[in-house]
Amino acid sequence: VVGVASSYLAVFFASAVLHEYFFYLILVNNSGASYVPGKVSVFFLWNGVLCALEPHVVGFYRRTGLPPMPRVIVTAFTVLSALPLGGLFTDDWRDGGLFDDVAVLTPTIRFTVAAGRKGR
Repeated sequence: VVGVASSYLAVFFASAVLHEYFFYLILVNNSGASYVPGKVSVFFLWNGVLCALEPHVVGFYRRTGLPPMPRVIVTAFTVLSALPLGGLFTDDWRDGGLFDDVAVLTPTIRFTVAAGRKGR
């Protein structure tokens, strides 16, 4: 039987491989952006390690006898632990101009004074 930690790592590894492939197809073939193989994989494997460690950290915390942490604190710890490597995932998109492309495709609602007037 595969352990929980191994399962987390396997899922994030598979996700890393798929995202590397997608990034290659999108960034290299379409935008000509500088694509650095492995950056996305480091991001996903780091998050896999965080998920694999979570049950151990929670178990250790519970054994201390302290009251449960509020969800907002747990969420903050999760975001702060993953955030430092977030650029490994988003930098290539930014450098390749893909955020600009998505902005063009995403519907935007603009509120102006004139649009709020009757009859316009």
